[in-house]
Amino acid sequence: MTLAIPPSRSSKVTPVSKDLIVRKTLRSGQKISHEGSVIIVGDVHESAEVIAEKDVFVLGRLEGTVHAGCMGDLTSIVVAFRLNPRQVRIGDKISRPPSDSLPNDLPEMAYVE
Repeated sequence: MTLAIPPSRSSKVTPVSKDLIVRKTLRSGQKISHEGSVIIVGDVHESAEVIAEKDVFVLGRLEGTVHAGCMGDLTSIVVAFRLNPRQVRIGDKISRPPSDSLPNDLPEMAYVE
């Protein structure tokens, strides 16, 4: 049995979440830009780019460019199962991994202290 409740004049639709879940690997040249957090179930290849107003989570390898907190939010984070990005940006801060660094096989998180 389904009950329908008629909408009242004062009812408003409020989005529960602005998160975007992407269930695919981002190939070189592909770009995702989103107003909330981005969760990628797959890899981000070297020339791919992810831009989010909040956090970025990659359930795979992150080898491309990522910009979390693109509107200036320095509390945003970047998390990946294998973090080996070309460039990481959080808010207005930019970082690149050292050229002589070895990839870590453990999940890692990038954040601004």
